[in-house]
Amino acid sequence: MTVVSSRRPIPARALGVLACVVPALVLGLQLDSSSLASALVACCLGAAVAVAFCDGRATAGVLCMLVGMATLVQLGSDALLAAGRGTTLASSMSSLVDVYLQQLGSLGNGVSEQVALVQAILRVVWPVTYVVPALGELLLAYLGVRIASTRMGARNLDLPDFAEFDLPLWVVALFVGALVGLAVCLTAKVPTDGIWFMACANVILAVRFAFAAQGLAVLSWFIRKRRPSGLMAALAVIAALYLEMQFIVMSIVGLMDVWSDIRHLNRGKTVTVQDNARQD
Repeated sequence: MTVVSSRRPIPARALGVLACVVPALVLGLQLDSSSLASALVACCLGAAVAVAFCDGRATAGVLCMLVGMATLVQLGSDALLAAGRGTTLASSMSSLVDVYLQQLGSLGNGVSEQVALVQAILRVVWPVTYVVPALGELLLAYLGVRIASTRMGARNLDLPDFAEFDLPLWVVALFVGALVGLAVCLTAKVPTDGIWFMACANVILAVRFAFAAQGLAVLSWFIRKRRPSGLMAALAVIAALYLEMQFIVMSIVGLMDVWSDIRHLNRGKTVTVQDNARQD
C-alpha cells in the first residue's frame, strides 16, 4: 500500500485498498465473524497509515485518531456479535474474566482477596484492552511503511522523526475532561459499573499510551542530544520501559513535555524566507 500510495493517483490507491481488504475478507469468511472483523479493521488501519505517511499527514494527532477509530470499530463489531448471540459484550467479558481468575481464587484466602480486587478492576477497565491490539497494528503498519520506504529508491519517503513526536492539545483536553468526569462520578458516588464511570476510566488509561509515546520521544531526543554508547542507550530504553510499566514515569514525562516543551519544538510556528520589506 505504501508503494502504491507514493504514486498518489486515487484509482491506484483504491486498487491497493481492494488488494488489502479482499484477501482478508475471503480468509475471514473461512473462520468466524470475529476474525473477519479483526482482519478488516487491521487491513483498513494499515492502508490508512500508509496513505497518511505517504501524504505527509502522519502527525501524532492523526495517529491517535486512527488508533481510536480502530478501537471503536472493533469494540462496536464485537458488541454487535454479542447482541446477535443474545448477550452483551460487557457480560461476555465479565464471564471471561471470571473463568481466568476462578482458579486463582482457590489458592488461599489472601490470594482470593487479591483476585477479587483484580476482578473488580478488570470489570471496569476491560474496554481498554481493545486499544492494545489497535496500537500493535499501528506499529506493525509503521514497520511496513519503513520497510517499503527503504526499497523505493528515488521515491524514498521522508518519514517523520520520532524524536519530534508531539501530541496536540486536544489529547490533553480529552485527558483532563476524563479526569474531571471521573472525579464527578466519585463525588456523586456513581456505581463503578456505570457507563460514565467506565468511559472516563478507560479514556484515561487509553490516553496514557499516547503520553507514554510522548515520553519515549523525549528520551529519544535526549539520547540523540547526549550521544551515549549503544549499550547505554539500550539500557536507558529498557529502564524507561520498566519505569513506565511499574510507575507510569514516561507517561508523566510526556504530559510534562506537552505543557513545558522540554525539547523546544516549533509548535505552531511557520518558518518562511522573507525579503527585507516583508520582515519590516
